[in-house]
Amino acid sequence: AAPAPVANAQLIGNGEALDIQGPAGLGDLRLAWARNGRGLFSGQDLKQTQSILGTLQDLLARHQKYDSAISEERSRINRDVHDNIGILLSSALHTNEVERKDILIRQTLKDMREIIVNPVDEPKQLLDLVADLRGEVSELFEAADIKLAWDDKGLSEMTLNPANVHTLRALCREAANNILKHSKAKSANFDLSMRNAKLSVEISDTGIGMGAHVTLGNGIENLRNRVTSTGGSFAISSPKAGGTLLSVTLNTSGSQPATRAKSAPRWTA
Repeated sequence: AAPAPVANAQLIGNGEALDIQGPAGLGDLRLAWARNGRGLFSGQDLKQTQSILGTLQDLLARHQKYDSAISEERSRINRDVHDNIGILLSSALHTNEVERKDILIRQTLKDMREIIVNPVDEPKQLLDLVADLRGEVSELFEAADIKLAWDDKGLSEMTLNPANVHTLRALCREAANNILKHSKAKSANFDLSMRNAKLSVEISDTGIGMGAHVTLGNGIENLRNRVTSTGGSFAISSPKAGGTLLSVTLNTSGSQPATRAKSAPRWTA
């Protein structure tokens, strides 16, 4: 071990020793007895040492980035599976029709492959995405005998960027899944609107609400992180009237205008 901290590799005295900084917290070292004590360390030895240390530091940095990338990818797969696969499996479990159940299971397998092979969603027109989600939630609630009121009047004709596509899909699916599994609600409302150039989503139910003892699960925390990381806002509460209210705004500043038909009027399933 070096007798004192080493900031940079350096020759000691006339070359009697060579101090080097230890990479990755391994501790600083002092090399002595060059060539088995038959010579002194030279300037060439110092350059070679510096080159080796630089290469080693680069390799260690690359390894750390690799480990970090693996960890991030595992977290993404875990988050995407939770947010997107759960509602499909719930739909299959609550569907008595064999043909419909087979369709949902096939869709689940397809989504699983997409999550692993193609981690980035494509841009999508807002009104098309909302229509798809309305169909998914409607079928799920119909099978569970939950009355659904869905309002999406006045949405802008725009193309959402991939991050917002994923977030809006995960939001509606996670909320629907939680209503189905935990709320004991007989009815629920999904209201989507534009407020100050942002997409506002309010999802409420008439269930038992969240008691003081309730701990929010990973799904809700995943959603909160998705929304706030893109400049949106996220709030969940149990109003005095009962049930649960989820209020979210999505920042759509990166979205592009789109041309298509107007959204459907309010309807009740």
